[in-house]
Amino acid sequence: MVAKAQADGHTLLIAPDSVVVVNPFVFPKLTYNPAKDFRSVALLGKATLVLVVSPALGVRTLQAFVKLARSKPGAINFGTGGAGHPTHMAMELVMDRLGIKLTHVPYKGTSPALQGLMGGEIGSMVVGVAEAMPLITAGKLVPLATSGPAAKEIFPALPELKASHPDLDIAVWFGMFAPAATPTDVVSRLNAEVNQALQQADIRRRLREYGLTPLPGGATALDTLIALDRARFGPLVKSLGIALE
Repeated sequence: MVAKAQADGHTLLIAPDSVVVVNPFVFPKLTYNPAKDFRSVALLGKATLVLVVSPALGVRTLQAFVKLARSKPGAINFGTGGAGHPTHMAMELVMDRLGIKLTHVPYKGTSPALQGLMGGEIGSMVVGVAEAMPLITAGKLVPLATSGPAAKEIFPALPELKASHPDLDIAVWFGMFAPAATPTDVVSRLNAEVNQALQQADIRRRLREYGLTPLPGGATALDTLIALDRARFGPLVKSLGIALE
């Protein structure tokens, strides 16, 4: 385990935001403490999300979706990759900030949730652009809004969620971490090497194929992002009473 590994820069963790942001709030028996056991090395990239609905729902804009949801609290359901999953937290934040009430239907992964959306089991969900794009192109899903500007090239006509509320600039991001005791000079060297790699055209292309926007920068940028997301999602998780084994 990286948290207990020798702090020499040879054992590193690449993880999504949920590992260091949400997990400490939803897993009471978590065997690691991200704030004490890890040290940020570099932010690797962000995956922009898109709010999609079933064509059967009969709405084609975010405004129409919000109006429908407000008129029928809890009548529209939404799917996620599971309780505490990044897609769950994103949708809970959307509901909280937009003042709507939807019913959560957790699946065992994003792919089953997408199948449920296409099959009419659920009416909406938030999902990565890369996963949703083929289904949107095929007319099986209706996109309503994106979670960030990175998707503007793909969906130039779609609004961003943050246009409806400034706190809805959300994304799934990936970062690199080292054991907490790793020396600063080692972290600085690793950060420089990661940033150099993120500038390479081939690596940037491969990351974009997975729906990730490369984001080179210092370790402090990752620390700032973690603090921001913990401040947003911590109170939300507590208010929902999510506790997983």
